[in-house]
Amino acid sequence: MNLNEIRSALSNDSQLGDGKGSHLLFLAAAQALDRASRPTGGLAGAPGGSEVILLVEDEDPVRALVRTILETKGYAVCEARNGREGLELCGTHEGPIHMLLSDVNMPELGGRELADGVLRLRPGMTVMFMSGYAEDPALKDGAHNRTAFLQKPFTPFALALKVRETLDYRALSAGQQ
Repeated sequence: MNLNEIRSALSNDSQLGDGKGSHLLFLAAAQALDRASRPTGGLAGAPGGSEVILLVEDEDPVRALVRTILETKGYAVCEARNGREGLELCGTHEGPIHMLLSDVNMPELGGRELADGVLRLRPGMTVMFMSGYAEDPALKDGAHNRTAFLQKPFTPFALALKVRETLDYRALSAGQQ
């Protein structure tokens, strides 16, 4: 998805409480990604990697933007539109999945329940949540000791940095056990 497609997707009117308000929050991030693709952009200086990330996000424009940022930084991305789809993909994907990057609030199966299921299937996986709701109960409860959190909206640089830091911390912690 390019910047014009993201702008078009974000231009749809949303109503208070319909769950689509965060689309508007990502316009700045989309614009930052566009600037970052230029030689002087900040994303060029952000850390990357080659790990496999399972991205679960129910909002299409947000998922597309996050996927683009991660792939730009070298990660392989498996994506799902909701928690049930993410859990199924986790169970059927051949090969490693290093991180679950999931929205917290999704219909049917939320991020916390998804993380519980994913960790039963792949106990060594790292979990990172993203949410526009800082007061989310799943985050206050300390969902998992391997859980990182990134507040929406975020910049492409902040996403790349948090993903790298989380993966590195998990690898370092595993090496010390």
